Amino acid sequence: MKVALELYAPATIDGVEIVLQPRAPAVLARWPGQWMNLVVDGQEHLLAYLTSDGKEVHQAIWTSSAYLSWVYHSGAIAELILAAIQKGIDDGRDTAQLREEITRLRDLTLSEAPGYKRLTRRFSQGD
Repeated sequence: MKVALELYAPATIDGVEIVLQPRAPAVLARWPGQWMNLVVDGQEHLLAYLTSDGKEVHQAIWTSSAYLSWVYHSGAIAELILAAIQKGIDDGRDTAQLREEITRLRDLTLSEAPGYKRLTRRFSQGD
């Protein structure tokens, strides 16, 4: 199982790919609440915006739509890649190191993901 997180504060979690959002202070200043956006295997996802203390929900949606979840999964990976590249540039990494980072994170969109398999199986049988 591959798990990746885009975080807005440094943390270490064993077995988890962590990408620190380099624009965290600016983003946190614009959004005073807490975000919790999850996607599982491109099969289902939860998007939630909570109050700052995490006790109330401003807005949330969950779906098991393979299509919507795969689209969100792909977008989330693109966001992880962008954050990693921005941080890499800020840290002075060279082009080869940035390419390596892109390749490593792009592997999270494997076509073996259950959501992708479910989606292609459903639509390859016709509408």
